[in-house]
Amino acid sequence: MKNKEKIKGLDHVVIKSNNEYYHKKFNYIGPKKVEEKRSSHRGIVFAILFFLLLFIIMVFVFFSQDDHFDIMIGNKLKYQTKQKEYSQVYITDVSEIVEDVMPSIVSITSKTSLEDKEINGHYVTGTGSGIIIGKSSTELMILTNYHVIMQAEGLRVEFANQKSFDVTVKGVSKEYDLAILSIKLDHLDKSTLNYIKVATVGYSKDLKVGNGVIAIGNVLGYGLSVTTGVISALDREVIVDDYTYKVIQTDASINFGNSGGALLNRKGEVIGINSFKFSHATSSYVEGVGFALPITDVSGVITDLMNENHHYSSLDLGIEGYIINEDYHSFYHLPVGFYVTKIIPDRIISHSSLEVGNIIVKIDQKEIKNYDDIVSVLSNKSAGSKIKFQIKYLSGDQYREREIEIKV
Repeated sequence: MKNKEKIKGLDHVVIKSNNEYYHKKFNYIGPKKVEEKRSSHRGIVFAILFFLLLFIIMVFVFFSQDDHFDIMIGNKLKYQTKQKEYSQVYITDVSEIVEDVMPSIVSITSKTSLEDKEINGHYVTGTGSGIIIGKSSTELMILTNYHVIMQAEGLRVEFANQKSFDVTVKGVSKEYDLAILSIKLDHLDKSTLNYIKVATVGYSKDLKVGNGVIAIGNVLGYGLSVTTGVISALDREVIVDDYTYKVIQTDASINFGNSGGALLNRKGEVIGINSFKFSHATSSYVEGVGFALPITDVSGVITDLMNENHHYSSLDLGIEGYIINEDYHSFYHLPVGFYVTKIIPDRIISHSSLEVGNIIVKIDQKEIKNYDDIVSVLSNKSAGSKIKFQIKYLSGDQYREREIEIKV
């Protein structure tokens, strides 16, 4: 009896550590008891395996709902992506498009003298981008933003082949923030002439929110670089220097130096001119909010500037000033309109009776409440047209009204 209990004790110990070994060592106890213990262990093992398999399946299903997830294997992090096929897909590899389009994009460097008399003779440089938009038998024309070349005393472009040349201004539109630069073909070397090409212009009216886009420009003056993104919004209204623009909003990174560069569709066609980036003193952390002028909306202005047709504006007429809006009117009790601060000599309107301090309240019977009102009238005028200005001027302590007419 003592031995039997001892064996039972061994039986208990051995089975827990190695069931197979016990069966061989103590088979005289009886097969029925061994099989019962084996069956119990198999059930536990199968249950563990079942729940482990179920857990793995649940984890896989959960993570596969995302477009991508990270899996840690050893000390290495592997990035997995879920593959799907769509009729139109935004592809991150845009190297083929960029290689084809790059000869149509230029970097622009401007030189402007400082107005401070104490440091007279010193210059500051600015950077921007441009698009080769046209070519004639004698010249190459480059499209950019007006603010890129504004007040510049010297302009130089660098093509993607690293060759640089001086350029001149052919035409500008301050209201549309556009400018055309020109360079004579005989100023370019043969290798550059063979390398560069005119950009293909697309149709921006067909764009949809979510379309993939590519932005190319001279970011921070470091040279041409590429960013990608999508169209975030269409017909977004932004106000810059009292001008209202309807623009394309994109999350493709647009930074200083990108201005005047190309926003491209998936075919490599220019569908926008990169122009603005959201910036505010209290919102410097905002990223992914860039704006481009839709190419189709300004195609008429670009054509006029390329053909040296006069594009009329308050600047072209030879006057400078600012808009008195409803807020100014309420606070200062001034008439709503365009307040004239300067009349440039030997320009169209300088030969009229208009004076500094006058307020233009109507042009051809259209009330002037913002710059767009001026543009909408003057942009439809051609050489030889007459324009009527309704003027308010201060007489004593009251404003009186008169009308002047000029021929453009």
